[in-house]
Order: sequence, then structure tokens, then C-alpha cells
Amino acid sequence: MIKKRLLPTSLARRFNFLMVLFSMLGVVLVAILSYYEHVIEARAEARSIAVDRSLTIVDAMETGASRESISRFIFSVAAQPSVESIALVDAGGRVVLASRRSWQNADVSALSDVIDKQWLAKQAGEDMSVYWDEPNVQAVVIAPIEPVNPASSVIRDLQGGRLLFALDARPHIASARKEAWFDAFWASGVLVVMMLLVSRALHRQVAWPLEKLYQRTRSPDDQALASDPAPTGQVRELKALGDAISELAKARLAVGVEKQRLEDIADSIPGAVYEYRHYPDGDDEFLYFSGGIQQLVDLDAETAHAWDFARIGANVWSRILPEDRENLEQATQAANYPEPGEWQAEYRVQISDGIRWIWGHAMPVADDQPGQLFRGVMLDITDRKELEQRLQQAATHDPLTGALNRAGIEPHLESSLAGARRRNHPMSIVLIDIDYFKNVNDTFGHGVGDSVLIQLVEMFKRRLRKADSLARWGGEEFLILLPDTDAKGAFQLAEALRKAIEQATFKHQQPLTISLGIATANAGDSLKSLVRRADDNLYAAKHGGRNQVMGLIEKPESLES
Repeated sequence: MIKKRLLPTSLARRFNFLMVLFSMLGVVLVAILSYYEHVIEARAEARSIAVDRSLTIVDAMETGASRESISRFIFSVAAQPSVESIALVDAGGRVVLASRRSWQNADVSALSDVIDKQWLAKQAGEDMSVYWDEPNVQAVVIAPIEPVNPASSVIRDLQGGRLLFALDARPHIASARKEAWFDAFWASGVLVVMMLLVSRALHRQVAWPLEKLYQRTRSPDDQALASDPAPTGQVRELKALGDAISELAKARLAVGVEKQRLEDIADSIPGAVYEYRHYPDGDDEFLYFSGGIQQLVDLDAETAHAWDFARIGANVWSRILPEDRENLEQATQAANYPEPGEWQAEYRVQISDGIRWIWGHAMPVADDQPGQLFRGVMLDITDRKELEQRLQQAATHDPLTGALNRAGIEPHLESSLAGARRRNHPMSIVLIDIDYFKNVNDTFGHGVGDSVLIQLVEMFKRRLRKADSLARWGGEEFLILLPDTDAKGAFQLAEALRKAIEQATFKHQQPLTISLGIATANAGDSLKSLVRRADDNLYAAKHGGRNQVMGLIEKPESLES
């Protein structure tokens, strides 16, 4: 009795019941796998962002001229999205600087309301470490504070301490869940449609003939009816044909409803969903766009509502900046040869009110049509790119003067030195120190000292070429990179800078001078040896009376190796 209630009595209905059951199991499995995959990716993204922010703070501690400037930088980083807490803790467990003023000068345990106690008690190792704080749903970074050449006394007090950084990962997890639901809906819809089509085909080719055989042979009466060519048999055949047509109509209606539902889902998500086919001769075409493409690339209403996908695709391509099109073509080639694979690229499009950054991602889909079919998404990543640019600016530039910091100019120094060797061209650097700058800060205050530094940088920049680079090397030290410049040229520039500063009027209405050391690259020079020689010449200038340039007596050797 239980079996008869749970399972339909006819063979065809049992077959349909099993197909529906397998479809439901497939949908549940796809949803679970999609959820865990996106959550794992969201955690990894949160950890990566936390490490990037922490590296920015560590770099800033090298160049911060005062406690106030470092504190301002920490508050600016803390104001960024999802940043939960920042604390610089000395070796004794005292919070020296933090993203909340109430934590400063308190014991590190005061942070227990936002960071789990096990991470507060954990000491920093030799390298930066990142942990996942499950109770608070956040990524926690613990980094040692070991500044090489700190510009501020407060950073020297932190020697041997640690940086605690916590990033709230809940927005990333929430976004991952939304993406997981979308992927699950998309995959489930495709799975349901495929199962319906397969079920229909198997039903007609296998289940229905077996059902007829089963019905005709299950009893003597049915066998007699099957062998009797009476009109009753014809009526039954006609009824079966009508039922089959009715079932087919229902299946087609279900497919149409499911297709509309998937299109509605695609239109409701941020960005745009699309289909694209690549042909070997390069005559590619777009086969589908979801409704989000209109807002994403700022399409006019006439083009968007016509839903001519080829026309929309041409419009999108025309808006891509010319310098980004080559990257897209290279990404397309890489995704198709030698075997079809994942396609993704970042590019810019011109819209009515400026530039918008787009991230495109697509995967190959096998079908029996010519060319290679791709299905993918386009998303607006303008906010993310602007944040990356701000973080890059913070990581490579001095927040007070806007000049490069040490981390920002070192790649330029390495590249210029390598290019000088390769082309056998000269290359020089100038190291500058402000004479008696400590007296300016002590007498007139750090505010006046900061304004002097800003004015100096502006004066330096006005006298440099576009190819030259300026960096704040330390507290009151600056470094100028001069590509394609020999010792004589470097000396002439340095002397011009010295005279300009000596004759300038500054905010504190007191004379100001600088000492300069120059060095020109020789064969076999490393960056370290080149900077050391400039530093030695600067030392000689300061101890030889200040307000002078040293280093012209160098006779650079050929850089050819």
C-alpha cells in the first residue's frame, strides 16, 4: 500500500517521477557547490585586501615625518570601505597609534570588542601573517614593525612592536552569496531545461513503447484486446496521440516560461550577461545581451530597445578606448588557441560623463555550430579601479608633498640603471638634505616645517625634466633621478637648485640652504653602491660647511659590460 501511494502506478509516470527527482537533486547539488566556492573566494579576496592595506601602512611608517602625519594617514586608511580597525602596538603591548583615538595609549586588550583575544595575544613573527577571524567574520593581519630608516621618532618607539589590521569581510561574504545564488539559478535553469528535453525524448523513444507493451500484456483481457483489430483499439491509439501532443505543448510552455525567468534574472543583476561566438576568420559576433548592457555602456534608447545584438556589439566595441582594444584581441586569441579556455580582460569604455572600467569574463561552451561559443558577464569595476589607484598613490607617494616615496622611486632607479647599462648612456642621482631643518621645526613648529617641505618640492619639480624623478628619501632628505645625465649635467642642476633655495623666501621668513651630493653610475655599479656614493658626497658637503654640492670630481667609466 505504501509503494502504491508513493510511486505512480503506470510505467510512464514512474519514469517521469524519477526524472523529476534527479533534476531536484541536481539543482540542490549545484546550489551547494556554488555557495561554498564563492564563499571561499570571498575569504581569499578579503585576506588579499587586508594584506595590501597593511603593506601600505608599513610603507607609510618609513616616510611619515611626524606623529600627526602618520596618524592622519592611518585615519585615511581606516575611512576606506570595510576597514574595521588599525593599531600600532609597541613591544610592551601599548597602543601607540590607532584608528580610534580612544584606543591610543591603552593596553592592546582594549581592542577585544572588535578583534578576537587570541589574535590580540599573538605576537608578530618575522614576516607578515594573515588570519581568518570566524566569530567576527573578518581578516586579521599581524605584521612586525621593523622600520629600516624611520623618519619619525614615534616609529622608532614602535621598534619590535606589531601592526594589527582587521578588515570586515561581511560585505565580501554577502556579495559572494548573491553571486552563488545567481550561478545556482543559472545552472539550475539550464539543468531543468536539459532534463525536460531529455525526459521528453526518452519518454517518446523508450517509456511510451514500453508502457504500451506493459498495458497490453499485464492481463488476459488486455492481451485479447490487443489482438482484436476492433475500433476500440483505434480509439485508444488516438487518445494516446492526443495525450502525447498535450504533453509536448506543456513541455514547450514550460521551456518558454523557464527561458523568460532566466532572462528576468539576468536583467536584474548588475552588469550584463552575453553570448559571443568567435570564428577563425575573425568575423566574430555577439548573439545575446541582457538588459543591463544599456546602463553599463550608456547605450541610447533606440539602440537598446531595438535588441539588434550585432548592432549593440558594434556600439560597445566603438566605445572601447583604442589603447585597450589590442589587449582585448590578445585575450581573445589566448582564450581560443591552442584550445578554448577562460577569457577575461579589464578595459575602459567612453560614456557620456567620462570613462568607465569594465571587467569581462567568459567561458567556452561546446555546441555543434561553427566557431567557438562563449558565455560570460561584463561588470562595472570603476569604483574598484579608482580605489586601486588611490591605494597605489598612497603606497608609492609621500602623503605630505606628493613626491614619490622610497618604495615608489626604487623601481625607477633599477629600471634606469639597467637601461643605462644596456644603451651605454650616462645616469646620475642627486641626494639632497635641508641644512638645520630641525631648527625650523623646533622654532616655528611642524606646521611651518611641513609647508617648507611642500614649497621645496614645488621648486624642485619646476626645474626638472619630464624624464626626471623626485622622491622624498627620508625625513628632510630628497633624491632626484637624472636619466641620460652625466656628472657635469648633474652638478649644473644641483648647483641651480642650491642657488634657487638660497635666494627663495619661505613662510618662516628665514634663509634656508641645502647640501647636495651627486653620483654618476659606473660600470659594475649596483643601486646600493650608487646611492652609497651619493650619500658619501652629501656627507662631505654637510661636514665641509653645508650649502654646497659635492661629487663633480667623479670620472664615470663606460657602462658597457
